[in-house]
Amino acid sequence: MFELLWVGIVCMLIGFLAGMFLLVRVVKKVMNQQETETIQSLAERITNQLVFLKIDETPNLLLAYDALSGDFVCQGVTMEDLRTNFGKRYPDKKGILVEPEKGEASELV
Repeated sequence: MFELLWVGIVCMLIGFLAGMFLLVRVVKKVMNQQETETIQSLAERITNQLVFLKIDETPNLLLAYDALSGDFVCQGVTMEDLRTNFGKRYPDKKGILVEPEKGEASELV
C-alpha cells in the first residue's frame, strides 16, 4: 500500500513538472510574439516619420527623390532651399539623405 502511495506521489511530481515545462514554453512563445509585435510597431512608427532621400545634382538645381519609391519630393538651388521646401511638403517628417553607393546617410531636416 505504501508503494502505491509513492507511485502516486512520483506521478504527481512528474505531471507537475511536465505542466510547468509546458507553461514556461507557452509563456516564452507569447512573450516572443509580443516582442515581435512591439518591434514591428516601432519600426512602422519610425518609417512613417522618416523620408529617405536621394539627391540628384544638376548645374543649378538640387532634386530630391524618395530613395525607396523614386518619387520626386522637392527641389532647391542650395541645401538650405532643399531643407525649406522639404519642410513645407512634409512638416511632420524628417528627411534623411542617403548615398547607397557610399554607404552613407545624413539628416536633411
